[in-house]
Amino acid sequence: GRGREALAALLVDPPTPLSVETARVLVARGDARGDAYLLRVMGTATRRELRAQAAVGSIGMATRQAEALLRLMRDDDHEVALRVASALASMEATRQEALAALRPMARLPDGFVAIRALSVLAQHGDATAADPIREALDSPDATVRRLAVLAWSDATGASGDCDPLVPRLRDDDRSVALLAAVEIVLIASR
Repeated sequence: GRGREALAALLVDPPTPLSVETARVLVARGDARGDAYLLRVMGTATRRELRAQAAVGSIGMATRQAEALLRLMRDDDHEVALRVASALASMEATRQEALAALRPMARLPDGFVAIRALSVLAQHGDATAADPIREALDSPDATVRRLAVLAWSDATGASGDCDPLVPRLRDDDRSVALLAAVEIVLIASR
């Protein structure tokens, strides 16, 4: 009703952080205007941060806009491609193509992009993700270690192997240590 109309009026050109967030709200409510706006921002915006922000909305429109999103899955901007591929991996019809797009991202030198791609691969049972996630547990970047700890539960699968997390209990970054402790308990309680 009136609320959606008021939100749609905020979808300005050129896009702004507020207009992209507004479009994400519309996407979450199944509004085609939000879908179209985010797709346009992902495909044509000149500001990288706005393209990546718009790509966060991919998950909300993946079922409605799978065909359009498939084209963005191989975008030169890894943030856009990663977020779109992650959204499409959640759907059976596009999962294999999305996982294929994530595999090269998992090998990128940018550890932050790579570990997020590896995490999605592990969530979907890709056995090739386990060794690189194990290596990321020793990354010099605490953010990468944090994400690797969280991804390990999926990477280990039914084996319940907690051993790679034990050294992280003494991590210099206390949030990594806390996450490792929580993940060990979760894995052990399966």
